[in-house]
Amino acid sequence: MSVAHDTVAGMTSINERLVHETTAEYGVPEPVAQEFMARLRPCLYLVPHNEGPPSRREDVRSAARTGGLPALPDGVDWPDGRAPLVLSVDCAALPRDVLDIELPADGHLLIFT
Repeated sequence: MSVAHDTVAGMTSINERLVHETTAEYGVPEPVAQEFMARLRPCLYLVPHNEGPPSRREDVRSAARTGGLPALPDGVDWPDGRAPLVLSVDCAALPRDVLDIELPADGHLLIFT
């Protein structure tokens, strides 16, 4: 069994000014740049807690953990022979105001191999 590592969620926002400057620099027509901007989506990324920016390490809630066994209710055992758990994401720790996909407000996403 592997050891779980805590990770925190980060967010990469879309810098519209930078996109417009870059598309203009390369001669991309404005309607194409607008279509490109309409298709961009924010990026949510997970990083190990100790690798995140120091300013974001305080008072942060772990959003995920890698490996190990999933968190199960008391008295529930993980059956033998199940596929290994790769990642468990805590939906309640994700930034809700920037996501444009529907995820549960609580619970965990479990990702297996």
